Amino acid sequence: MPIIPFGLGWCGRPSNPNEFRLRDFINKWSNCVFHINLDPDCNMPGSQAMQCAALGVINIGGLNCSHRLLWPETSTNDVNILESRIREYVQNPIAINNAVDYAHRTVRKYHDTESVIKQIKNIKWNR
Repeated sequence: MPIIPFGLGWCGRPSNPNEFRLRDFINKWSNCVFHINLDPDCNMPGSQAMQCAALGVINIGGLNCSHRLLWPETSTNDVNILESRIREYVQNPIAINNAVDYAHRTVRKYHDTESVIKQIKNIKWNR
């Protein structure tokens, strides 16, 4: 299984000038089955988890709300659990399809244009 390493510095710029940019990285990972993100920061928005759901790539790891919402089976940084899940996915393509389908439906439910407009219209303004 090929590994595509990527390290980001501040503001999405590569920390190493010889590394490729985020756009190139997303183009590379869109052809993969798994995207592994073991970032321990639970305060980030989880955009990579959402991008994975939109691209049909299983997000492995991560601790923020997007990881828990979209990828509940793999929203941990416990490598023993993640290794077990990856093994299950590799042995059972139906489980891969189920995880991707769930994440794709869920990301559309909360993050597509119509959903966001509806959420904005339902904001209760305190005055």
